[in-house]
Amino acid sequence: MIIELFGLPGAGKSTLARVLESTGRAQRIRIESRGELLWRSAIYAFGHPFDALMQLSYLIRYAGSPQLYYTKFMNLFLQHAAKQQKARSAQGTVVIDQGHLQNLLSLFERPASRGELVQYLAFLPKPDQVWVCEASDDERARRLQSRGQDGRKGESLAVRTERARTAQENFATSFDILSADPSLLVRIIPANQDIGALAV
Repeated sequence: MIIELFGLPGAGKSTLARVLESTGRAQRIRIESRGELLWRSAIYAFGHPFDALMQLSYLIRYAGSPQLYYTKFMNLFLQHAAKQQKARSAQGTVVIDQGHLQNLLSLFERPASRGELVQYLAFLPKPDQVWVCEASDDERARRLQSRGQDGRKGESLAVRTERARTAQENFATSFDILSADPSLLVRIIPANQDIGALAV
């Protein structure tokens, strides 16, 4: 079974994945080396050529600047493809804390329409369950600042604020879309949830 965590930056996805792994309830999917990244993403692309091609076309269209394109190509395309391939070849329950669904928030540099998100989602692999991590804006900001992840290098406060607003809008729309999908089991994990007691 594949559990994919979904949520805004700082919502607690990585923390939850670590707890699930440390308590033996799920294997956390990691890509350990550049070599593994390349061969697993290649296997995914060869196994799903049309979806991979469409994902790449969306990346080219919506990534933004050339600098952002490289970063998004490495993370949103190669990294997530490799994780997906590794998850599907693993035994038992696995958890992905940054996977294809996170692209719904990370790809677009502006608020996307519901239609755009629905069309893009059609080319993304679906997990067995989606666990949506939620936290207040203040709590997320505190976590991100403590990790030194509160903005891109050289980014102004106005740009950072606009990017955060875009992510929140795309998150809200994406959550509605995922929740309405009868083929997906969507589970909400609030910030005050005792994650040590979560059943898989």
